[in-house]
Amino acid sequence: MSKNTLSEIQKECSIQEMDRKRIARELHDTSLQTLAHLGHQIELASLYIDSDPTNAKLELAVVRQELNDVIDEIRKTIFDLRPMAFDDLGLKECILRFLDSVTLESDFMIRKRIDSSLNFDEYESLTIFRILQECFSNIKKHAKCKNVDLSILDDANGLLIKVMDDGVGFDTDCPYDEQNHYGLSILKERVASLGGQFVICSGDNGGTSVTVRIPK
Repeated sequence: MSKNTLSEIQKECSIQEMDRKRIARELHDTSLQTLAHLGHQIELASLYIDSDPTNAKLELAVVRQELNDVIDEIRKTIFDLRPMAFDDLGLKECILRFLDSVTLESDFMIRKRIDSSLNFDEYESLTIFRILQECFSNIKKHAKCKNVDLSILDDANGLLIKVMDDGVGFDTDCPYDEQNHYGLSILKERVASLGGQFVICSGDNGGTSVTVRIPK
């Protein structure tokens, strides 16, 4: 096995390990805590189901709705692990559907410009998709923005991805992990795995731009 091949495998393993930590953290912070809370609500309803059945039924109705929300969250996590539409629809259509879902779940508007043909192999396509997921995950968690401009341009020099928001910004000189921007570390690793370049610009005055260049 060549040194280059070994290095690529090590990079991919590192990214997968960061993914596992991120997913575990998100499940702990959302789904698992919600399920624990629902358990307490069910116990409470069971205490007065005989003496006050009306309130008990109301409490259980709330539990049912919150449980459905948890199921939706877990389904979304499973989709994020491997977007099933990706195999059938291709990279661009999967990106468009992903952006539609982000728009429905968020308070900001997305203005997009995406080239009509994005021809990459399976590994490259999936990694590009993951890069976009990380960008928008960080925007949703931290930016507090109203608008996002996305451009994905493919030419003879390779792929250019630019994501700009008008949010609060942050100090790019401060290590990402000290600001809870763990997704940026994963993003940087993903870009490096494709031999690309990653540049992020932001500041206290607001707004953040992420530029990714991936050579062909």
